[in-house]
Amino acid sequence: MRIYHRKRFDFRFPVTILLLLLAMIAIGLGLSSTTKPMVAFLRTQAQQSIIPFQSFANTTTKDVGDFFGAILDYKSIKSQNIRLRSKLHRLQNEVTASQNTKKELSILLSQLKLPFAANIPKVVGEVVSRSTTNFSQTIEINKGSSSGLKVGMPVVSSGGLIGRLIQVSASRSVAILIQDPKFYVGVRFVKNSIVGLAKGQGYNNLLSVEYVGINTKIFPGELVVTSGLQNSVFPPGIPVGKVVSARVTPSSLSQQIKVKPLVNTNTLEFVSILKWK
Repeated sequence: MRIYHRKRFDFRFPVTILLLLLAMIAIGLGLSSTTKPMVAFLRTQAQQSIIPFQSFANTTTKDVGDFFGAILDYKSIKSQNIRLRSKLHRLQNEVTASQNTKKELSILLSQLKLPFAANIPKVVGEVVSRSTTNFSQTIEINKGSSSGLKVGMPVVSSGGLIGRLIQVSASRSVAILIQDPKFYVGVRFVKNSIVGLAKGQGYNNLLSVEYVGINTKIFPGELVVTSGLQNSVFPPGIPVGKVVSARVTPSSLSQQIKVKPLVNTNTLEFVSILKWK
């Protein structure tokens, strides 16, 4: 069996309103000697009745203030985070720029300190473009005749021979690379001083060396340098590469020798042009 409970009516709120109204009426009647005690009583009751509402209002005001304060703090923190991220990004860019500058400085210093060309005047230039195919391998350099450059001058790096200049304008030069099929250079094998002629064989291919007799002992890993014979385009002693293989075929009058260039021409950034010619 379901039992129903009658909900009790809360008389506190109407009584509070009634006391407030009576206090206002008493104030309106004036403060005679007969009404002062009653007015004082009603005022006291009214003040006590208002206290809960004041507490509620104060609490509500504080909560609202805290809410908007939290919003302002969030916006301030968000703005500060944006500024900090921007500053961090700027500092990272500065560090990267500093590292790039150090790298370029190191490369430039290595171009100036070439032990195989210490007494030869040189110009350091930056590679601004390149063209590499099986039929043609060239690079463009940001220095030209205004820097004293001429067609035919050797182009080197700290690792050794790169090529030679084939075109020169006032502010630009084009160099043919050692792996270009049209490139050739007189070379000398360091261990036995035998000379030969090295030729380019195309993009990323080994150099071939011709005119070395079949009875000459050639060692794998042997260093090959420019021969610098009379009227040579290149000064003597510039490193060219190392021997990879040497073999003799039947009825051949010379060996088939393959040499790997010392310089990776695919990653060139700066080069030195020797004022040799």
